[in-house]
Amino acid sequence: MGNRTAALTMLAVLPGVATWSDGALARSTSVATGAIQGMVFDSLVASAPLPGAEVTIEGTELAVLTDRAGRFRFDSVPAGRTVLRFYHARLDSLGFGVAPVAVEVADGRTTEAKLATPSPATFHARLCPGPAIASTGVVLGVVRDVDTRAPLPNASVEVRWAEWTAGPDGLVRNERGGPVGANANGAYAACGVPTDVPVVIRATAGSHVTGLIEVDLSRRMFAVRDLGVSVTDSGTSVAEMARLNREALRGDSVRPAGSAALRGTVRGPDGTVVSGVQVARLGLPGTARTSSEGTFTLNRLPSGTQTIDLRAIGYLPRSVTVELRTGERREIDVVLERGDAQSLAPVTIVGRGTSFDRTGYSVRRKAGVGEFITEDQIERRRVFDVTQLLWFVRGAHPGAGGALLFPRPVGLGISQMGRALSDSGGVAIYCAPAFWVDGFFVGRDGGELNTVVRPREVRGIEVYLDPATAPAIYRRPDVPCGLVLIWTKPLLPEPPR
Repeated sequence: MGNRTAALTMLAVLPGVATWSDGALARSTSVATGAIQGMVFDSLVASAPLPGAEVTIEGTELAVLTDRAGRFRFDSVPAGRTVLRFYHARLDSLGFGVAPVAVEVADGRTTEAKLATPSPATFHARLCPGPAIASTGVVLGVVRDVDTRAPLPNASVEVRWAEWTAGPDGLVRNERGGPVGANANGAYAACGVPTDVPVVIRATAGSHVTGLIEVDLSRRMFAVRDLGVSVTDSGTSVAEMARLNREALRGDSVRPAGSAALRGTVRGPDGTVVSGVQVARLGLPGTARTSSEGTFTLNRLPSGTQTIDLRAIGYLPRSVTVELRTGERREIDVVLERGDAQSLAPVTIVGRGTSFDRTGYSVRRKAGVGEFITEDQIERRRVFDVTQLLWFVRGAHPGAGGALLFPRPVGLGISQMGRALSDSGGVAIYCAPAFWVDGFFVGRDGGELNTVVRPREVRGIEVYLDPATAPAIYRRPDVPCGLVLIWTKPLLPEPPR
C-alpha cells in the first residue's frame, strides 16, 4: 500500500478540482474509488469561505486550490480513511495551526468534507492567555520590508485609541494602547483592542515607520492588517515624522520628504468623475483636491503602508490603504458611494416641551445673540466632521489638524491667548475657543470633536465668537477666546439582537 501510495502523482493543480493519475489504478477496475468535495471556511477573520487555500491529502502529493467560493474537489480517491489538510499563505504567516480532518471515502460515492480555521474563542485563548475581556479583540498581521517582502522580526506595532470619561470638569480624553513586538517571522498580535471604536496602528522598524492605519474591528474578534516599512526612504524616518509634527503644531507650511508619489482618479458610483474631493494622507498635514477631470496627485509621500482619506460633500467618506515601494509612482482608481439622506415626513408639534428646550437653545436662538446652526442646516450641508460644520461660521478660521480658531476678542492681549497665529500681513490674530458637548467641556482642540460626536448625531450648535455674549455658565477663565456649544440628539434604543 505504501509503494502504491508513493506512486500516486497529481495530474494537475486547478482551482477547485484535482484528479489522480496512476497507470495501475487507471487500468484496474478492482480498486474501489470515490470522490471528496467540500469547502474551506475562515471562521477567524472573514467569517466566510476561504478562496486560494491549498487542500492536500496526507501521504500523497495531491493538492488542489479552493475556488472563489472556497470549494474544492478530489476525484478517483481510493476508498477508505483519508486525511485532509489545508494551508493558506496568510494564515501560515500569522501562525494559524489547523488540525487535519479525517473522512471515510465510499466506493462510487462523493464524500462531503468541511475544513475550517480554529474557532475564534480557541485561537483568542491561544494568542491572549488569561480571562477574555468583553468587547475586546485582536489586531494581528505581519510587518515586512516593503521592498524585499522579508519579515522584520525586530519591528514593533503601536496601537492607540481614545476613551472618554465624564469628570467634574467635563469630558476627559484618555489615551489607551501601547507597543506590541513582532516575533521572528515578523508577526504581531495586539490583544485587548476595543471592538466598538476604531483604533490607529503604526509599525516601526529600526528608525523607520509606516503611516497611520485605522482599523475598525466592527465588533469582530479579529482583524488582520499587514504592514510594510521602507527602511531606505529618508521620508519614513522617525526624525522626519517628528519634524512634520512640530511644523504642523506651529501652523507652519508642511512639506514632506518622502520618495513615493500617488496619482489617482475619483469617480462616483455611476462612473462619472468627481471634482473637488479632499484627498489627504492620514496623519500627515496638507491636502490635495481633485481637478475637474477627477484626478489628484500626492507627491513626496513616505513609502510603506499609508492610508489615504477621501472626502466630498454628498459622498460617503472613503479610506484607501496603499503599500508604496521606495520611490514608487502608483496610480489608483477610487469609487465614492453616494451619501443617501433620509427623508422624513413632516411632523407638527403643538404645545409640548422637550429636553432640548431645557438646554436654552431655542430661547437663545430667538434672542439673536450668537450664531446658530440648526438640524436642518446640518442635514443640508452633508459634511463628515463636526469641525467642517463650523467652517461656515463667519469669522471662524480653520487651523492645522482639523482645529478651529476664532478672531481675538476686543481687549484680549496676545499674552493672554492659549494659541495665536498671524493672518497674511499679520493683521488678524486668532485663538482657540472652548468646546462643550451636551454641557460637558471637551477642551480647545476642535480636531478632537470628531472622536466625540458625528454630524448625524448633532441636533443644534451655538457659536459665540465673543465669550462675553455667551451664557455665563459656559464661560471659563482659562479660555479667554470664544466658545461652541453642541447639543446632540436623544439616543435611540438599540434594536433587538
